[in-house]
Amino acid sequence: MLYQYLQKTQLLLNDVKQEQFNLFDLTGYVNTARNQLAAETECIRVPATLALSIGTQSYPFSQITTTVSGVASILNVRIASLISGSAQSLLEQRPFEWFYSYYIASGAAGSNNYPVRWSQQGQGSLGTIFLNPTPVASQTVSFDAVGLPIGLALDTDPEAIPYPWTDAVPFYAAYLALMSARRIDEANLMFQQYSMFARRGRQESTGTVLPNNLPGTGGAGLASQKETLVGMPPQKQGR
Repeated sequence: MLYQYLQKTQLLLNDVKQEQFNLFDLTGYVNTARNQLAAETECIRVPATLALSIGTQSYPFSQITTTVSGVASILNVRIASLISGSAQSLLEQRPFEWFYSYYIASGAAGSNNYPVRWSQQGQGSLGTIFLNPTPVASQTVSFDAVGLPIGLALDTDPEAIPYPWTDAVPFYAAYLALMSARRIDEANLMFQQYSMFARRGRQESTGTVLPNNLPGTGGAGLASQKETLVGMPPQKQGR
């Protein structure tokens, strides 16, 4: 797959003879594009598990494992359940501010039992999961997670990004290459094409029955509208 990405990127750049961009740099641009695409569209959705330790309340994403080929790490967790023998019980998700107020700062985290709720504090690939009650047994949590792909170094390396999103990768790679050459207008055109193919990937992959139930649709749209807080947000009148 790496060879196809590089070939298509070179064609977009009109540089098949490598007179302007070398393959080493283009490979880096391709892998950056793949990570950005996977994060933006949540197109790599995988089952994952976390082994719990007695008395340990928080766990980094690096301890979450998946057997899906081509997945390097977990980007975010959508749903969690506790495995008890052959059965699973859904864990309730809470915002971390709420979780911290009632189950950490209150001292309730000290009571060991089987977890019934979870929350996330750390963000992105450095995310952390908190559980309450603190695990009293060495059990396993099952996740519906969104993953990030491994970096491609060889053409035989497995690609976790599914089609049709793979069509968008060369456009983002070409955008990065053109930005590095300060060819801003051409770069912007490539980014527009990337955005179109990324959007079409979601449209083409989402079933028409309950379409908002799939990742990367309604939820991702709402997330993209969020703004970074600077200072404290204005307080509304009343309670």
